[in-house]
Amino acid sequence: MSKLDGKISGYLGSVCLFVGVFVFLLTLLGDSSESPLPLLSLYKNRSLWFLLAVLVFGLGCYLLKTNSETSGQGGGWRPRVSGQRFESVVVYAKEDCGLCYDVFNLLDRYEEYLPEIDVVEIDTYPALEEEFGDCVPVVEIDGKVRFRGRINESLFRRMIEGSLPSDGESDDEP
Repeated sequence: MSKLDGKISGYLGSVCLFVGVFVFLLTLLGDSSESPLPLLSLYKNRSLWFLLAVLVFGLGCYLLKTNSETSGQGGGWRPRVSGQRFESVVVYAKEDCGLCYDVFNLLDRYEEYLPEIDVVEIDTYPALEEEFGDCVPVVEIDGKVRFRGRINESLFRRMIEGSLPSDGESDDEP
């Protein structure tokens, strides 16, 4: 999804939310004689108007959620200075670990800013298994443990943004 598509989806989602709420409120006020807009009193089927309001509101929620997920997957976000950050990234993981798969998926979305990721299976190292136990995955960046379990994507982006590219190359964007 391009940035323009993302903006259109965001605007359309917001409009759908507001229209859904507006139609819902009009439906509630439609039978009252004091209604500011007796527009809905022309239509006797209130259930249909409630359904329409819920559907439009749901569409707005869906569009906004889809838009935020797409922009959150590396597709819409870019740091001001491009280039690889950090010297090393190590992920301590276990086999058949659902959270580990989630972390690997997130790291893959930001691979252009990261060095090659070293994966250490703690099942094969008793000392690491004792140290980390069930608190996996553990993400170590430049020798310091930064995340346990899940990666906070906002914090991870801030780490990328706050670090200068390690290879000395950068494309400054206005």
